[in-house]
Amino acid sequence: MLVTHAFHIGRLQCAPGTELGPRTTVPYEFVRILKGNVRWEASRPGRPAEAHDLGPGAFILSHPGTVERYRWDKDSVTQHDFVHFYLGDLPHHYPPTHEWISTQHISLRNILNHQFENILSLNRSGHPQAKRMVRQAVEQMLDAWVHDLHSFAEQPSENFPPPVKRALDLVRTRWEDKVYRPPSIDELVEESRVSRSAFLDAFKRSCGASPGAFFEHQRVHLARLQLLETNRTIDEVASLLGYPNPFQLSRNFKHVFQLSPRHYREAEPMDRPPPRFETDGFAFQAVFEMLSMAHVI
Repeated sequence: MLVTHAFHIGRLQCAPGTELGPRTTVPYEFVRILKGNVRWEASRPGRPAEAHDLGPGAFILSHPGTVERYRWDKDSVTQHDFVHFYLGDLPHHYPPTHEWISTQHISLRNILNHQFENILSLNRSGHPQAKRMVRQAVEQMLDAWVHDLHSFAEQPSENFPPPVKRALDLVRTRWEDKVYRPPSIDELVEESRVSRSAFLDAFKRSCGASPGAFFEHQRVHLARLQLLETNRTIDEVASLLGYPNPFQLSRNFKHVFQLSPRHYREAEPMDRPPPRFETDGFAFQAVFEMLSMAHVI
């Protein structure tokens, strides 16, 4: 594995005016700012010194050999998450470490935030496989960080061909109106303003699947969020998302997540099988992030 060891994981609350450092880091460290503001000052070999004023939503990636100082908010309590880790040899497709950026502001519904939550949950679990899965989660965070894979959350649908963009915008508008049942092919073709064959070809090239399969996949993933983030019953989730009955939701959910909705909700995070992705992963995640921003329930 790229991440050979991940350790010293947790959440820390600091009193107003707290300072840390200057200190020289030994491992790599991801830091996520949750509350309050911080001034982070850092210098490392091969790069000019830097100083950043950061607030909630900011991430920091600190490298070994960095001389850094944290100056936490003078007027309020601050809170941040952290994970330390070591790396083995970098894959050939990775840029050199001196090119990696040090700070970013990350949207809430984003792979980096999701993985940080996974890491904290796994670390608390005590499961014998937790350490391995923490390393995998940190590796995915790092992969997204250095390859800018998380920025899809900020990409608008304008990156898709105009017929596909118009179809995606129709679905987003419906999600904003709390209508989650996918539009029919005829509705999507009409919205796309091109012929049926031209639209279907463009959609398949852009999204890796037919519109019906693609948008149903989106709806099932929204059901997953409802199961994990709310106390709604399975019947209520099915009704909310426009399924004619809970049995259809359960069937489609199990096809993607390999567990029934009830068993998925009850399972520990490390016991949930990975989803079966039948569509292009990047396009699917890009659209799901866009639609999730419209999902307010």
